[in-house]
Amino acid sequence: MEDLDTKIKTLKNMGVSESDAKDSLERCGYDVESAAEFIFSGQLEKSRLVPIMSSTSIASSLPSYQDTFFLPSPRKRRRLPGRIGTVLKPSALFPAIAPFLFVVFEIPVALNTFVHATCKGLLFAEDNASFHRPFTDVSAHLSSSSLSKYNHHSNHRLASPGWWYGEDSCISQSLDPRSVMQVQTIRAFEFLFSSHRLYLDTVHITAALSQVLAGLGNTNTSMSDGDCIAAFLSSYFSPPNAEFDSTFCSTLSSLTNSEKPTYIFNFKPNSTPDLRLSIESCLDLLLHPPSSAQKNWSWIKHVGKVFCCSLPGNNASGTPRFLLTPKIDLSKCIIENRDEMLRRYQLETVYRKTLLEWEDLYKRLTGVTLTDKDIGELLTDGQQFLEKRNPALSSHLQLLKETLQTKISTLISNTNATQHKLSTLYRGMQNKCTRRLLAVIIEPSIIYICLKNSAVQSNRNVSPSANHNEQWYLVRFTTSATISQDSPPCIVEPVTFEEVDLEFEKHISYHNRLLIYVDDDCEASTRTVIPTSVKNFIAEDNEYFDDELAGIIHSPTVSTRSSRSSDVSEYDLEDQGGLQLTVPHINTDVQCHRSRNSACEFPESMHVEHSG
Repeated sequence: MEDLDTKIKTLKNMGVSESDAKDSLERCGYDVESAAEFIFSGQLEKSRLVPIMSSTSIASSLPSYQDTFFLPSPRKRRRLPGRIGTVLKPSALFPAIAPFLFVVFEIPVALNTFVHATCKGLLFAEDNASFHRPFTDVSAHLSSSSLSKYNHHSNHRLASPGWWYGEDSCISQSLDPRSVMQVQTIRAFEFLFSSHRLYLDTVHITAALSQVLAGLGNTNTSMSDGDCIAAFLSSYFSPPNAEFDSTFCSTLSSLTNSEKPTYIFNFKPNSTPDLRLSIESCLDLLLHPPSSAQKNWSWIKHVGKVFCCSLPGNNASGTPRFLLTPKIDLSKCIIENRDEMLRRYQLETVYRKTLLEWEDLYKRLTGVTLTDKDIGELLTDGQQFLEKRNPALSSHLQLLKETLQTKISTLISNTNATQHKLSTLYRGMQNKCTRRLLAVIIEPSIIYICLKNSAVQSNRNVSPSANHNEQWYLVRFTTSATISQDSPPCIVEPVTFEEVDLEFEKHISYHNRLLIYVDDDCEASTRTVIPTSVKNFIAEDNEYFDDELAGIIHSPTVSTRSSRSSDVSEYDLEDQGGLQLTVPHINTDVQCHRSRNSACEFPESMHVEHSG
């Protein structure tokens, strides 16, 4: 123990923290020289970095209700530091992968219905014949370790059961298992869509799915994560299928106008509501189109790009009312940009920590208190001071200085390159497409969607458009605490577009209001005829979009201290003081958005939807 303390003290005298000293000694077999080299060469820092797409840490990568930024109350949600908060809405795959979240979160009913839903599919086809029959006691099919894990009820981890629609106390026993899963999926979609800070990707989800399948006894190791999720989706969600005629779109086309306003989902044992009525599912078709086109989704064939238009909750002077971002082909660059920002701020933290340590060491050695010194100057002073007294330490200082300078220049270069990719994508879209409004999301439970009508003549008193081949529908998800035959999860009814309230700034909601546009390349005669009020709305959107383009292309270089957020938070790295570092700033011409009911603050230009 005494020898270890001596080695730790030696490293601490070289400016290394005690925790880093212990860690490096353990990694280097308690050899001081190797440990020092391990630290000053940057290997210790590198070894601690976990790739953002890593599937090895499922517990940390998947959302937990213990994470403060998933709390229902916006004022209690944790903010990401200042300028690094990338707001990513749920991907187009969420309606399909939502059940997996319930399984990962260990909700007993969800685990049971998951097995019910997959027992007839391709998931366990070869290796687990016992899974082919429905059963109600899932514990009989779990290993002892899995049984111990899944026996714990999840009420202590989540909000009230009614929030999730996944617990016994709020689900009707008369519903069949597949309908239960549909209820869970719909509610999960609503919850996930309302989260400001939610980011999940298919790598995390499928890795978690594989983990769950292993716990259930699936030994088919040759199936990749992608194969698992593809098999499940193909057997459970993908139209066309035998039940498609009883689903949302086909049913609407066959009902008379008098029946349409009262149409609701039914949960007959052999009926599976088609989740493709949701906005996210519609966009899913862009990425995974069905093998044969369905008549009510013919517009999918003409989609070139999908855009998301977010509307800030405030209407301050100089703030664009509408901020348009592309939905597909942009997520990779956004993720890269987000990662670089996180690493940049992590490096700044290393700088500040090193700076404080050397300021303290310099004061103890010289009795002089350093002021107005940055890390480069301090390392230079320390190197000159120790050059004759301790050549070995001086050489380590030189290595540290060069390593840090290389890292920061590399990060700035990568950030600039990533930002250039973003601006190139924005420039490439300017004035090159005709955008057509197809959906409006007012809040998580209220969606307006435009669908093609069938050959049945539309009611002229219902549709405001001169094009009677299209009709707007209101999709309302229930906010009831229970689900039953008399209280379904979703109601669909035709509306006139004038009923869609465009005064978004006055609407109380926890999330951004969204307009969904598509790039319409079909012939002019088939394009939607939009009311004048909406034409003006889109024209104003185009005007502000041009302003945003200019802001993204001309991104100046500023100091992080001068560009810090005015909303102070305990997570704001700027409060830690010590260093002013010149770094690229993301889109300074577009002001940050503060939701009317939320303490969260984030760069509105970073508001995108991840395409999965």
